[in-house]
Amino acid sequence: MGTEVIDVLVVGGGPAGLTLARALTAGHPGLSVTVLEGAGRVGGKARTEIRDGYTFEHGPSDYTRNPEMVRLIEDSGLGDRVEVAPLRSLTRMAIVRDGRLLPTPRSPLGALTTPLLSPAAKARMLLEPLFARRPGPEGDESVHDMAARHFGAEVADRVVRNMLLGTAACDARTTSVRALAPALWDFERDAGRAGLLAHAVRSALRRRGGDRMRAPDVMHLVPGGVAALWERLATDLDGRVVTGAPAVSLEVDEDRRYAVTVTDGTRYVARTVVLAVPAYTAAALVAGMAPRAAEILRGITYSGLRVFGLGYRDDELARFPDGIGFLVPRGEGARMFAVAAVSRIVAAHAPDGHVLLRVFMGGSEDPGVFDLTRDEAVEEIRRDLRRFTGMTAEPGFVAEASDRRAIPRYEVGHAARLEQAEAALLEYPGLFLAGNSYRSLGLTATVLRAARLAPVVAERARRAARSERRPGPRGPARSRRGPSGTQHGPSETRSE
Repeated sequence: MGTEVIDVLVVGGGPAGLTLARALTAGHPGLSVTVLEGAGRVGGKARTEIRDGYTFEHGPSDYTRNPEMVRLIEDSGLGDRVEVAPLRSLTRMAIVRDGRLLPTPRSPLGALTTPLLSPAAKARMLLEPLFARRPGPEGDESVHDMAARHFGAEVADRVVRNMLLGTAACDARTTSVRALAPALWDFERDAGRAGLLAHAVRSALRRRGGDRMRAPDVMHLVPGGVAALWERLATDLDGRVVTGAPAVSLEVDEDRRYAVTVTDGTRYVARTVVLAVPAYTAAALVAGMAPRAAEILRGITYSGLRVFGLGYRDDELARFPDGIGFLVPRGEGARMFAVAAVSRIVAAHAPDGHVLLRVFMGGSEDPGVFDLTRDEAVEEIRRDLRRFTGMTAEPGFVAEASDRRAIPRYEVGHAARLEQAEAALLEYPGLFLAGNSYRSLGLTATVLRAARLAPVVAERARRAARSERRPGPRGPARSRRGPSGTQHGPSETRSE
């Protein structure tokens, strides 16, 4: 065949796809790698808007500080742009309760003194070791149910549910512990009969004493924001990234190679393909040959988010709470559920003498927020800020990021369903899934998982190349076309 055969074709030029491509080219220089990105820019949902002296992140806003992430940033030549925010400073938040702002608990012991909880709820927490002996379900359970099982319904409702909504836009009542926080399963097992609370206190004391288990800080890139890393990685890949190339079909040719066609008709042939795209895009691409896998992937749902950046003068936030912001539980009569003063974390995100607020609306429990016009949404936010903080000023800067499918929902049973989808794809050993639709919801976790996938993909590509050099029959070809000969694929490819 006259078409050039690529060792690894990555569909999706977001954080997962670019990290994987970088790891392949750096660690396996003999392999040919190409990245296809459907949009006109790389980075997927990691997009930074810099305007009027403000830096507004449309998607994720920071990276967890750990050795692998630090190494990736430094190897990209951006180490001198890193600004570190200690994790402890990010825990200074408030939460609305009956229209008043109260500080959130910052430690297991703080939960026993917070005015957020009734005396009965605190007593129930102290009795947690007695209830810890009750085993949870074997397969999976929701974050809310696990919290209620250990600490009681009030803690689950007033603390856990609101913290998860405010930090991950998830509904704790339907979110899977096993998928969202697999380490928590291990934590519960390690806790044993002592219970999670006592185990958490011991862990906190170890961290305070300098134990290596200390929670990591977070990193920001200044200047440039989150997007600077992905723009640099794309540049370093030196022509291997093709933007404006949405994949519309995926086939297996007569030589058992994968063929991806994009909207302009260009056909890319590869020994291995990594679908670093949202689950709904991957489902459309694999539907013709793995209908069961496609059905499961289509079943992964997403929460929509509207995120607003509002800029104010410092003196206009005189009554804004100390710390980085506050959470607003459902039931307080507000459409926004979290407000973060991001320039208190990174001063460079706002001009001198100004503050940038990042306000979150939507989530799985409020899809109707997308019915509001931009002006209506901003007016709702101003009304709620006035009610909770006394702020009356009109913002001098407004930016918006709106995405109806912003964050995948890891609902109870997600991990088991994903295993079924992967089993259905075993017939195609050169095909891989990557990105936060499947595992690792946070940006840094997604990046690290993609990097660790690289040696597996590289070995498969080399094995396929060796197989091609051996004489003998190839075996039957499998077509990705449907029974009518039509191609299966989305009209648009967005990366993760």
